[in-house]
Amino acid sequence: MSQTKQWLTIQIGEVWCLHETSVIREILDFITPVGVAGAPEFVSGIINYRSEILTLIDASSILHLNYTNPTQDQKIITYEINHGIYGLKVDGVGEILNFTEDVIDQSESPLDDPYKLITGSVEINDEIFCAIDIPTFIHNFLSINKAD
Repeated sequence: MSQTKQWLTIQIGEVWCLHETSVIREILDFITPVGVAGAPEFVSGIINYRSEILTLIDASSILHLNYTNPTQDQKIITYEINHGIYGLKVDGVGEILNFTEDVIDQSESPLDDPYKLITGSVEINDEIFCAIDIPTFIHNFLSINKAD
């Protein structure tokens, strides 16, 4: 039997996603990043975050959604991954839900997802949520592109 975990609901464009809370470091108000030449399309730039450099990832870009203009609801969810600090720009943060991981339908992602961002989907109260895993996405991106 699986253990109950906490999942944060995250809005990315018009899509609602879930992310396990145990790997989230902090949630910040949106800060405009400084662009980085030659960065992958999904990297919005970098931010000076408590005297460390945080790489900001645009969730909309990863999911191939249209760009959204900054609003007061946008947040940055921070993670410590591979000895680096990363942030995920999202359009909103909702509630925390409790359920076991085995309720996630882990069927194939409909997107071209070589970095394994999407882990499945969950239907809760007649609403579909996309389950995502940013630490695995970052780890896989860094591993795949290390050889380049």
